[in-house]
Parts: sequence; C-alpha cells; structure tokens
Amino acid sequence: MTINWIAIIFSFLVSVVSLYRLIADPIRYGMKRFILLTVIGCITMIGAIIFYWNASLPKVGPIGNGPNESLNWAVFLMFMTLGGCCAVAGAYGIGKHISSEQRDDEDPSN
Repeated sequence: MTINWIAIIFSFLVSVVSLYRLIADPIRYGMKRFILLTVIGCITMIGAIIFYWNASLPKVGPIGNGPNESLNWAVFLMFMTLGGCCAVAGAYGIGKHISSEQRDDEDPSN
C-alpha cells in the first residue's frame, strides 16, 4: 500500500510543479507543455495500473479484511480517466502546435 501512496504523491507533486511553471511562463514552454502533459497522463495511467495490481494481490490477515473492490475500481477508473484525458489533450496540443508551425512556415506574411 505504501507504493500506491508514493505514486499518488509523486504524480500530484509533478502536476503541481509543472502547472506552476506553465502558468508562470507560458511563452517559454511552447511545445514542452504539451509533451509534459502527455508524460503526466502516461505516468498517471501507469500509476493507476500499479495501484489496481497491488490492491488485487492477496494479503495476509483475517478473512473479513478483503479488498474493497468497488473502491479499488473507482480509484482505478478515476486515475485512468484523468491520465487518458491528459494524454489525449497533450497529443492534441502537439498536433496543433506542429500544424501551426507548418502553416507559419508556408505563409511568411504573418
């Protein structure tokens, strides 16, 4: 269970630090913000898979202390949705950034 909290705290800290940097200086981090968003999404999805795998492992203890499947599924689906949205938004931003750079190269009048 310790690995789960470490992954959640690490993901939260990376998100907060990256958002602070992007908000403080958005022009400096043109394409980097979309790459970072994609990486954060992938890390969050990997963390969700690790969480669910670790929660599903058999534990030693009384019979009544089994895993709470509904809570595990809720946390897993929440983090997978969050990570998927971040990854898709980052990939969309990368595509838009590349297409706008190509458009600017073709039309030098701007």
